Amino acid sequence: MTGEDHIVTWIESSGPHYARLLRLSVPGNFINDAHRAQEASSLAIMAYREMVRGGDAYASDHDASTILGAALALTKWELVE
Repeated sequence: MTGEDHIVTWIESSGPHYARLLRLSVPGNFINDAHRAQEASSLAIMAYREMVRGGDAYASDHDASTILGAALALTKWELVE
């Protein structure tokens, strides 16, 4: 599992973060793509911080590129039913 996948998987398993992910998965929920990108990066950063704080990840497991990669993955994420 890549660092990006680890962050995305953690978000999928966290209730409050998952709710934000569901909102993010619908492009029409945002005024423009800049706001959607901002939400994706904010969600990835917040999840990363909570993962480190909770012991689910070590700070050394990720760097800025994996956090930004997770944000990119979040913009492409689709609900699978």
